[in-house]
Amino acid sequence: NMTGALIVDNINIHHCTFTAPTANMGAIMLAASDATAYATRINISNNYIYSIGNTGIAVIAHDGVYTTYRLRDITVLNNVIKNTGLNGDWGMCITVSGLVKDITIQNNNCYNWRKDQAIELRGAYLADISFNKLDNDTYQVPGITLEQAGAMACYYVSVIGNTVDVTDHSVVGDFIALQCSDVNNLTISGNTFRGMRVVMDNCIYITMTGNTIVNQDYYAIHLSTLVQYAKITGNFIDCIHNTGNATNTAVICNGANVAYNQITDNIILYTPFQQGVTAGMQPFKNVNSAHDNIFELRDNIGKNSYSDDTEGEQRIFAPGENFSVVGSLNAAFWVRLPVTSAALIGKKIKGSVAANGFELRTATGDATTVYINNVTTNVEAAIPANSVFEITCVDVTHWILRAWTMLGVELTAIIPDAI
Repeated sequence: NMTGALIVDNINIHHCTFTAPTANMGAIMLAASDATAYATRINISNNYIYSIGNTGIAVIAHDGVYTTYRLRDITVLNNVIKNTGLNGDWGMCITVSGLVKDITIQNNNCYNWRKDQAIELRGAYLADISFNKLDNDTYQVPGITLEQAGAMACYYVSVIGNTVDVTDHSVVGDFIALQCSDVNNLTISGNTFRGMRVVMDNCIYITMTGNTIVNQDYYAIHLSTLVQYAKITGNFIDCIHNTGNATNTAVICNGANVAYNQITDNIILYTPFQQGVTAGMQPFKNVNSAHDNIFELRDNIGKNSYSDDTEGEQRIFAPGENFSVVGSLNAAFWVRLPVTSAALIGKKIKGSVAANGFELRTATGDATTVYINNVTTNVEAAIPANSVFEITCVDVTHWILRAWTMLGVELTAIIPDAI
């Protein structure tokens, strides 16, 4: 515990083994608890830590003031940490917390942390969390958390190439792989999150690309409170095993200050939500006044199926769908267009129809104001069986519908009739 006007340089802890299952203590703790204590060049590497009552590795600088980065050049590398939090108040495998600068947390293996999270970073400036393997098949606790220290946010943080896995967990629930709170300039790239979700709140300027998320419940990506200028592109999001219900969504934007985000060119696997059926989910949703968020699936890859439906059942093409396969028990089955808005101008919804056709209708609130092929007021357009269709929003009141046979011959114009 560094106190007083102390300056420490070049601390190395490596190739050690620690265990203390019944003690309320951590394995390695460096604490600069006094505002005049400083440390640089801290290297903690190649240690084996198992069955610990409290935390595995803790490097902390909490003085209650949070005006100076007093711990700098911190490396936590190649450690194995198992079964933390057995008999104490805390249970992180690794925590670097306070006002800290130039941090590398890399190539660590963490297993079955009982409390808190595997890796915690608070109040950091210039941090790299990369290529760590986090595996917890026992406890419902987060994987990686990024948070503020006092009123100081994290700045310039990279989370790259990590694996967080809870797929062997016996209970399906709300598992968070990555919780980002109060982070400016965040890069999330090349990670694999299995069985968990990613949550961001009070974050700006985010780049999230090339990640694989296998999600079991709730949301795969949740943007809330204030998230702006995020680019979430080129990710593979597998929600096919999500338990699903009317509120479950692959990507959700939640709150009036969640805005100006770009969620595009992602592959999302999911079972579309069907009204009257408890299973299924939506690929994207704005809720609680979230606005100006752009959502598009990668063209011709985000394929969604509508099938095994009875007459009178309602489905809605999600605004982000680029290709849908529609099947039904009979041609009276119908699907609605999304609510028409300026944001959808130029939007194309493409798909194919199986052995039975279906009826296309406008959104409920658009029934008397929006046109399909220049016809409006409670109408529906019959798209025939064994065809391919394309529906284009050309302005805020008009959709143009075209259809082709499976041989590529364009059908004559489909004229809607009364419902």
